[in-house]
Amino acid sequence: MVLAMKKLLSYILWPLLLTVGLFFTALGFGAGYHPVLVLAVIYVVMALVVFLFERIMPHNPDWNVDDGQMANDFAHTIVGTIITPRIMDGVILAVLSAPQLWLACLGDAGIWPTHWPLAAQIVLAIVVADFGDYWAHRLSHTVPFLWRFHALHHNPPRLYFFNTGRFHPVDMIESIVMIAPILILLGASPEIMMWQIAVTNYIGLLSHCNIEMRFGFLNYLFNTPGVHRWHHSALPAEADNNYGGNTMLWDLLFRTHLNPNRPPPTELGIKALLPDTIIGQLFAPLHFNELEAKGEATRQAKLNDLEMETD
Repeated sequence: MVLAMKKLLSYILWPLLLTVGLFFTALGFGAGYHPVLVLAVIYVVMALVVFLFERIMPHNPDWNVDDGQMANDFAHTIVGTIITPRIMDGVILAVLSAPQLWLACLGDAGIWPTHWPLAAQIVLAIVVADFGDYWAHRLSHTVPFLWRFHALHHNPPRLYFFNTGRFHPVDMIESIVMIAPILILLGASPEIMMWQIAVTNYIGLLSHCNIEMRFGFLNYLFNTPGVHRWHHSALPAEADNNYGGNTMLWDLLFRTHLNPNRPPPTELGIKALLPDTIIGQLFAPLHFNELEAKGEATRQAKLNDLEMETD
């Protein structure tokens, strides 16, 4: 009975959690509560539920073992994904204030389809924002200077709900600069932008979770854990794929979608040997080449030890 229940949950849990989260978001927005408060409460509740299911039906039990980075993961979440975006929102709005006023004067001639149903506008916002997010993410993997900062997110040897927000502030600034201006200049309303943020937060949390689930065709529509685990592979040939934050649309169009018919990787992480402290990690990009050299030397030493053991 228990096994049957777990198997059923493995198929329905991901869409169920996302749907329930969006349902209560709509209730909170509709009741007039502050949208930031609504998102914060729902996110925390979803995180607790995910934490519970990571213990009940883990995808990889080894990923539930503390790697000593939980405090850092929490600190990076506060600095990188809460404080930094709030500051950047104000900066971007100030810089784009003149274009916004110009767009407002256009009235019905504006670009954003305000006459569309709310759901259709939300879907459009997600697709449009994902275009900016896709390229911000892809550039952070292919431009060496940007990789110095994005590497912090890929450094952990495991995936679990708490390292969802493990981003360097500079990495987060790049993403925001590539996403927010698109929606603002197109004239999307604050409500639509909050919905886009809500979907991004919830899918981001779920894509990193360590829960055994099945996704099927959803791997071709959304950024599920099934495709995101390949993105965190220790092998660059696998990790340099699946860049979409919410959808797989742009990955499919630009041919970076990876979903092979075999188990996802268990070896995660990067070549560079980052410091264990949050301060050291924040300043790691300043001497990233040295950290990569140390990491490669450590990896080679381990390989040599293994060869000696097998001889």
